[in-house]
Amino acid sequence: MSTILKKLDIDISSPLPLILVAGLSLVVYLKMTMTKKEDNDDDDPNAFLKYQRYEPTATFWSDFQVIKAMWFAKITGTDLQDRLDSFYEDQADLYDSYRFRMLHGRPKMLRGVAKHVNNNENKKKDFVWVDLACGTGANTENFGRSIRDGNITKVYLVDLCRPLCQVA
Repeated sequence: MSTILKKLDIDISSPLPLILVAGLSLVVYLKMTMTKKEDNDDDDPNAFLKYQRYEPTATFWSDFQVIKAMWFAKITGTDLQDRLDSFYEDQADLYDSYRFRMLHGRPKMLRGVAKHVNNNENKKKDFVWVDLACGTGANTENFGRSIRDGNITKVYLVDLCRPLCQVA
């Protein structure tokens, strides 16, 4: 990579060009390795817990904004809570669109949850969804139909990061 930078007459003594090239390479890699869409929504209208794939939209620009926020965020604060919040505050609204593609097992896991609940006989009353370390609450989006239908009677989303909870 340093040979390419030398040919482009870019000062390689500064780490910034290397970071920018690495960041752009990462964005290109993520775009190329996006998860394939799976048409495994729960089509059974009588299912108690209805899974519907939630896939937030990502663009090159939104990915760039998240990478920029992760790498160049000014982390401030004297305690862990303040430092955590300062890291995520500039990327919270784009959090799902960027990280969705990194969590390849999430759709399979959530379909498994729906299948397990739907096969359990003790599911019909006062179903409560609790999501610890929920981030922006994206897991809950997959079961929006069940919430609207009243099958999930209470939803608790818990996370330490205030900017992510505000998105949720």
